[in-house]
Amino acid sequence: MRILITSAVYLFLATTGAAQTTEPQSVGESYKALRNEWDSREKARQNAFEKAATEKEREAAAKLNPASELEAYIDRFLAVAERDPKDAGARDALFWILETGRWADHNAPKRRRQVDRAMDLVLEHHRNDDGLGSILPNLVNYPTAKRDGFLRAVYETTTARAVKGPACWGLAEYLRIQAGLAEDLKRPKPDETDMRLLERRYGSYLDHLRSCDPGAMLKESEALCERALDEYGDLPYRRGSIDKASKKTLADVAERTLNEIRHLAVGNEAPEIVGQDADGTTFKLSDYRGKVVVLTFSGNWCAPCRGMYPQERELVERLKDKPFALLSVNTDESKDTLRKSIQDREVTWRCWWDGRTDGPICAKWSIYSFPTLYLLDAQGVIRSKGLGGKALDEAVDALLTEIKDLSKP
Repeated sequence: MRILITSAVYLFLATTGAAQTTEPQSVGESYKALRNEWDSREKARQNAFEKAATEKEREAAAKLNPASELEAYIDRFLAVAERDPKDAGARDALFWILETGRWADHNAPKRRRQVDRAMDLVLEHHRNDDGLGSILPNLVNYPTAKRDGFLRAVYETTTARAVKGPACWGLAEYLRIQAGLAEDLKRPKPDETDMRLLERRYGSYLDHLRSCDPGAMLKESEALCERALDEYGDLPYRRGSIDKASKKTLADVAERTLNEIRHLAVGNEAPEIVGQDADGTTFKLSDYRGKVVVLTFSGNWCAPCRGMYPQERELVERLKDKPFALLSVNTDESKDTLRKSIQDREVTWRCWWDGRTDGPICAKWSIYSFPTLYLLDAQGVIRSKGLGGKALDEAVDALLTEIKDLSKP
């Protein structure tokens, strides 16, 4: 009897254990579960911010941000991908890392290593996946040593047309941005604030940029853009999950990059601007030939743009008796917003009103970042881009000295 009871107990335990044992999640299931966790936390944060009515509530909402634990999440996504890097779920996890963790800088070395590892796995296992074509544009705005090799390797080795096209344009845009950084580093007196920002973001990579030839980079960028336009211009342009509804094509963005290289690079004559000011009066950029011009693309909606207002007012006041003009292309949707800024003396210079960030003037000048600043000499030639602070003051004064020297007998 005891033997029968014991046998029955063992049988019960065995069958109960079997019933409680579940199959391990697949890579794809693990990715979906982790992604749902992240998305739920992000949605909770957004909802809390929308409902927050006090500073205390906004601070509480900020603590819900899963980005504060981004590196821990990337570790978990990497762990999912490394179980079977060839799996479609691994691909999705790796693409998430490249899209979400792309702003890794030298103050976040762990995150940079995580993103670098994800690039290695993507290059080895998913370079021919059509979905990579919408991820690559997320990587072009921030050069790093790893991205130098990754973007070029994808372009040179992928056999998928839906990836080859975005890689072709992406490498072109990446080289254009690199060339701009290299050019800035060759300035005789780079702005101290700008340099601190560059050193924080790029660290020792700046040494590589200093050794680069901006002219050669722009030449290769132009050739790649022409190829992207001719061979892949029909492909849709997407940036990960951001532009799912976008109707842009690679031709649109390749033409923009070509426009920047051919018409908006330092040393080129600035394209004409014709538009109306806040009062509806039409005026042109060429009306200011003979003067040094600081040209900004700005808007009251943009906090960094407003942050420049004090220095801009000081420039206008200090140089009011000199051959100098500060002009802006304003992108506020309502002209009344611009009028109020002028009435309140926040803005003390003349502006074209472009009506939106993709208005006709901004489109002609390929503007997609605000504020954007150009410095033009008295002949209307672009002499520098993106200067600020003391460096801008010194550059303006140097160009005014050029005018004075030319007027001497």
